[in-house]
This record gives sequence, structure tokens and C-alpha cells, in this order.
Amino acid sequence: MNELFLEWPIGWMSLIVLVAMVIASEAGWLLSKRLSRRASSGEEGDEFSLTAVLGLLALLIGFTFSLSLQRYDERRTLVVKEANAIGTTWLRMDLLDPEPRDNLRALLKQYVGLRVQYGLADTAKAEQEAAATSEKVQLEIWKQTSEAVYPHRTTALAQLLVSTTNDMIDVAGERAASRSSHVPARLMWALLLYCIVAAGLTGYQRGRYRVASLLVFVLVVLSLSIIVDLDRPSNGGIRVSQQPLVELLHSMD
Repeated sequence: MNELFLEWPIGWMSLIVLVAMVIASEAGWLLSKRLSRRASSGEEGDEFSLTAVLGLLALLIGFTFSLSLQRYDERRTLVVKEANAIGTTWLRMDLLDPEPRDNLRALLKQYVGLRVQYGLADTAKAEQEAAATSEKVQLEIWKQTSEAVYPHRTTALAQLLVSTTNDMIDVAGERAASRSSHVPARLMWALLLYCIVAAGLTGYQRGRYRVASLLVFVLVVLSLSIIVDLDRPSNGGIRVSQQPLVELLHSMD
């Protein structure tokens, strides 16, 4: 169910939801006519129910938006954290002998380029390929680091280099977990269902105000599209900047 919100084009998804809300509104208006209860009747109970439903809808949208924005901020923070960990590893490699240092730095530079590709991947397949390639380079970096510090394993040098290399690997795992974490599909389906129900009730109570209702529906759908966009690290329009890693890569030249 998550794939629907992660793979479908946002434009088409938004249009379908908007059409569904308009149809629900018109159905509510027709039901109101059949029951001879116009939306302008002014009954206190009708006003209360409509206000309560729209208020709860706003609360649900705000909660879901906060959830998706929190995940976006986490992904952005991890990019900076990974750039810092790799940069520290790069600097501490100065403590090694020239030959292992140069070999490791060449691997590390290649690794940073792959991490940039991973962050800029615009499809799930491209993301998986970049992740798999960077993991291979990551294992080679760990292997050569272990060999380089083995003669110094009882000194502070080994601890300094191994700890920062381990931090670099850990952050890569955190980024992978963060990018695969999304707003629960059941929550999104419940929110969509609630939007349609709210649209039906709006038509039932305020069916003759079609233009004003349509404007509200457009704003609701726009909010939903932003939520879905924030929740798409690979193929969304709102992307996490990879500038910290790009700047690090330039500094390695």
C-alpha cells in the first residue's frame, strides 16, 4: 500500500483526490435536496457537525504534515552528519604512512561520490544501485583501514582512525533507515477517506456554495500533495540537499 503513495505521480494523485472530493460534495448536495434539507437551513446541529468535521480534518492534516516534515528534517540532518564523519576520517588519514593513506583516500573520494549519487537518485532502482555500490566500497575501506592500523593496534592512532571510520559506516546505515521510513500507509488512507467524508458533509450543508467549497478542496489537496512530496526521498520534488557532501568532495581535490 505504501508503493501507491511513493510511486504514483503526485499530479495525477492530487487530481484523483480532488475529483473524488467534488463528487462526494455533489452527492451530499443531492442527498440534501432529496431529504429537503438545504445547506442554508441554519440548523445549529448542522453547523456544529460541519465545523467539528472540518476542524478535525485540519488537525489530521497538520499532524500528518508534521510527521512527514520531521522525517525530511532527519534526512537533511543525516547528510550533514555523514559529511562531517567522512571529513574527519579524511583528515585522520594523515596519520598513516603515505602508501596506505593515498590508497584509502582514493577509495574515500570514490565513496563520497557514490554517496552523492545515492542522495540524488531519482528512482528507487537508482537508489538501490548506488547504495549497493557504496557498500562495496565501504567494505573495502574498512578492510584497508584494518590492515593499515594493524601494526599500530595498541596505539591511539588505531583508535582514532577506526572509531571515525566506524562512525562513517554507522551514519550510512542511519541514512538508509531514514530514507526507507515513511508516513504509515494506513494513516494516509484514513486521511484520504476523511477528506472525502468531509467533502460529502460540506456538500450536504453548503452545497450551493460550490465555488467556495472547490477552493477549500483545492487547498486541502495541495496540503496532501506536499505531505506526499516530503515523504518521497527519491522521486519527490522536495529533495534533501546534498551540498555538504558535494562541498566535501570538492575539498578532496
